[in-house]
Amino acid sequence: MNFFYVLLGGTAALDAGRSTTLRTGSFAAMGASAYYNKIEDVYSIPSTPYAAGDIILLADTHAYVKTDSGSITYYGEESGGSPRAIISVSSSNADTPSPGASEIILSGDSNASYYLRGDLFLFGLTLQPKDNFNSGTTNSAIVAELCTLILTGNSDIMSLASKDGCILKLINSDIDIQDVGGRLNVQGGATLCMTGGRVYNSVGGSINGIFGYGFGGGGGRAHFTGVDLTHADKILYNDTHSYHGLDMRIKNCALKSGVIFTDNLLPAADKRMVITGSSDNAAHSEYQFTVISNGCTVMDQDDSGVHRNDSTPFNSGTKTSLECITSALCSVINPFWFDFPTLRATLTTTGILRIHLASTDTLTGSDIYFTLTYPDGTTRNVSNFLSTRNSNFLTGGTELTADTGSTWKNGAADLTGYNEYYVDIDTSVDVGSDGIPDITAYITKPSVTVNYCPTISLVA
Repeated sequence: MNFFYVLLGGTAALDAGRSTTLRTGSFAAMGASAYYNKIEDVYSIPSTPYAAGDIILLADTHAYVKTDSGSITYYGEESGGSPRAIISVSSSNADTPSPGASEIILSGDSNASYYLRGDLFLFGLTLQPKDNFNSGTTNSAIVAELCTLILTGNSDIMSLASKDGCILKLINSDIDIQDVGGRLNVQGGATLCMTGGRVYNSVGGSINGIFGYGFGGGGGRAHFTGVDLTHADKILYNDTHSYHGLDMRIKNCALKSGVIFTDNLLPAADKRMVITGSSDNAAHSEYQFTVISNGCTVMDQDDSGVHRNDSTPFNSGTKTSLECITSALCSVINPFWFDFPTLRATLTTTGILRIHLASTDTLTGSDIYFTLTYPDGTTRNVSNFLSTRNSNFLTGGTELTADTGSTWKNGAADLTGYNEYYVDIDTSVDVGSDGIPDITAYITKPSVTVNYCPTISLVA
């Protein structure tokens, strides 16, 4: 492993800025002849090439500004070896990670962009292109921790992950979109995972839409967990009808009041948004639940609307239902589905899981059904599978069982004009082990509204 040292003003020639052991002490004590002037110098000046497993260490006071034309490329490992790294360290203690180093492009070249290639780990950097930000080559993996990535211009694109098999993972990092027209882009089968940090506008104002391009060329995945998204008016912007496969998950994120998840309802089964535990207020976040796909939605409904009064309230005291609205696209061969929220169940002693629902429509076992996977009672590492769907699903089937033992409400008033049902999933036919079962709800009936109670009854 080699260590290459960088601080603005460095004059190192050949391998003078390289060490085979981690240096201690300050950059000042090293002297300018012992470090390079900018990151790009590491790719051209040393006689020993920057290679697999090597680390570039920048002083946290490093602030390089590129004013000449051209883009900047940071090279990770592209030959199957250990990832390379670029890490910001303390200017007074070169062996201690410390965020603060920056490299920005302020040239007159309006197309000057940043490119990240290969398997690469970044720590504590602030990066700003003049135009776009592009990361990822085929099958590359880029991890950025405590970094800030900045877009400044109108219609600038941050192609965070845009190549087949590419993954970009941001850990407690910030994406600063300083113009309302800036956008993120994930496409080509790539994956963006962001945990912690922010997507925000540091100069004030809002972000019209976090994503407005991409998800083409094979689609992509964008997963946000615990991210501050309070500056975004919209998550998906523009016509998503032309997008290819889309898998977006937003979990435990702070949102702006009135945020729009998407301009339309993702009218195809290969496009899906799942948003859970995310809201503009703490009380709502504990039960927030949204799935959008195939032109359909399922969203949490608090107890000011339709809900089952027998359900278990959340910590705030609120009782909820999951209100599903299907589109005209639904059919027996194109159902809308979503993973039902579940808790631990004692399946060794409980035979039946009962799910309660209500709708103004008459519903049959072909319109509404559930699948269940759960660990087997004898060989726990093997899962059992059950389905409540009619065996002949091409026929209408029989009406669901009337739920005469529950009390449904519309706000404070008793619910009227609805059919109240329950569906039993009987695990006694294939006894299971205690654990968290996986339940998926399916709806084949088009243009229908169904309210599900999120509390699953356990019937002995």
